[in-house]
Amino acid sequence: ALKDFRNVEAGDLGGWVSNEDNLSQEGDCWIYNEAKCMDNARMYDNSIMCNNSIMRDFSEMHGDSAMYDNAVMYGSSKMFDYSTMYDSSRMYEYSTMYDDSTMFDNSEMHDESAMFNNSGMHDDSMMYGHSMMYDDSTMYGFSELYGDSILEGDEELY
Repeated sequence: ALKDFRNVEAGDLGGWVSNEDNLSQEGDCWIYNEAKCMDNARMYDNSIMCNNSIMRDFSEMHGDSAMYDNAVMYGSSKMFDYSTMYDSSRMYEYSTMYDDSTMFDNSEMHDESAMFNNSGMHDDSMMYGHSMMYDDSTMYGFSELYGDSILEGDEELY
């Protein structure tokens, strides 16, 4: 670390980067313990990575987004605002999440899918094929959303 912020002190060692461009020096973004930011992936603002999470290719994290517990993001995917990934969830192929959205429990999104406005994915659920979910919608238990499908307004998919 080059400066003191949050629970990090100047001189602390963080996680792993491929090059100095992976981690912005503006804001308070940080890579903790064994997390890895590789290739041309970029972290900005106050985003964080922890617990063996991995970000690679041209993926980006912005705002106060966070990755924990073996989460993986690659293939030019993006996270914004207070979005969070946990528990081995994966996001790839130009997918995007923002506005307090969350992925848990091995959930997966790809193929330019988008999740926003407090939506969540749990229990091995999957989004792909340009699908979208927003406005507090939630997916559970091996459910799939695909082919330009939309889940919105407090809807739940099981």
